[in-house]
Amino acid sequence: GGYDLVILGGNCFYELASVQEQRHVIRAAYQALKPGGALFTDGDCMDGLLDESWCDIGVEGKAFPSGVCAHGVHLQGYCTTVAVDRENRIWKAHRRAELKYPDGRKEEAQWDVTVHPTSVTEMRTWIEGCGFEIREAFAGTETRGALLPNSGRATFWAVKQ
Repeated sequence: GGYDLVILGGNCFYELASVQEQRHVIRAAYQALKPGGALFTDGDCMDGLLDESWCDIGVEGKAFPSGVCAHGVHLQGYCTTVAVDRENRIWKAHRRAELKYPDGRKEEAQWDVTVHPTSVTEMRTWIEGCGFEIREAFAGTETRGALLPNSGRATFWAVKQ
């Protein structure tokens, strides 16, 4: 590869449905980097079982994304959990987003997702397993606290050897 830096942030791993896809992205980052190139990852992590708060099946609630865009469009996201596998931390949901334009028009988009929240151990294992040397690991960019299981967020700075 020829790149100096790959950034995998903003909970990007939550957009991937399986451990295999998540591991593949780290492998692809390794291949994209030149020797000495850096990998920066930052995202929420969940250790142990899928958190109970993710397991309320069949109840629709407000969710990301939501807010008002600069041009006046109102956006509201919703989410309904449809299935969970707590042991393997797999969450399946139906998502939808409503758009309300200043002129009164409305649009709606719907889609289904499968999410595997990553754990601190998985992230560390995948990064090191691809040949990276972890230079720093901490519990999120805001606090930079010690990275421990159940930290809730994990940030890694690693270098391709």
